Amino acid sequence: MALFNDQVISTMEDLRAYESSVLEMASSEGVDLTVKLSVAQREMAVEIERFLVEQSAIDNQPPSVTLDQVVVSEALRQWHTLLTLMLSYRDAFHNQLNDRYESKWKEYQRQAGLKSTQLFALGLGILNNPLAGADMPLVESAPGALATGIYAIRVAWQNTAGQQGKPSEAVPFGTTDGSVPVVTPPPVVPNATAWNVYAGPLDGVLTRQNELPLTAGEKWTMPAAGLVVGTPLVESQRPDLYLRQNRAFRRG
Repeated sequence: MALFNDQVISTMEDLRAYESSVLEMASSEGVDLTVKLSVAQREMAVEIERFLVEQSAIDNQPPSVTLDQVVVSEALRQWHTLLTLMLSYRDAFHNQLNDRYESKWKEYQRQAGLKSTQLFALGLGILNNPLAGADMPLVESAPGALATGIYAIRVAWQNTAGQQGKPSEAVPFGTTDGSVPVVTPPPVVPNATAWNVYAGPLDGVLTRQNELPLTAGEKWTMPAAGLVVGTPLVESQRPDLYLRQNRAFRRG
């Protein structure tokens, strides 16, 4: 689970999973799906912020929970996908006044409304101490005697509670010359106090390589002995609670 403000929530593949011809429609009708993904997320942000004010604000005080703490659940991702499709087919209909586009627009509008209702009924996942996703680290080489191979390296930030944010995208590193990778963490994010490095075969399982959390300014160098089989990579923090209907449910 990523944070709502980490990045664009859905992908083109998510859109195609619901509507296999959406890319062809967008190309023929001049609909910019990248823009629609962004617009849909901004519209969702307004609706979620309204919900947070209703559920967590007292009198004229700001809400105690903010959009930065909201986790992307499967229901939230589906809402974003459906809303993007609704906006896309609405745009296509207004371009061509095509009845087929109108029916898709109205159907995705209906489905997006149902999904948003379902999301707020299930509850928004909230983090008390959220960590933004990590950017890709800098990976350089240093002389060594590592076995030849191609590795994938990812990093993740950690907070004081030991919770870990969304890991970075993988950086490939080849050791054809026996060199070892030296990893410099990306710029630190709010609430982060340490970071962890994960590595493994390019198409294999990545596991934690540092025994203790690394400080923000510390580099990590892979030892000549190679990879260790540490804790498997976890993709994100789990919500601390779910905010729903004036009630907050802590996870068990």
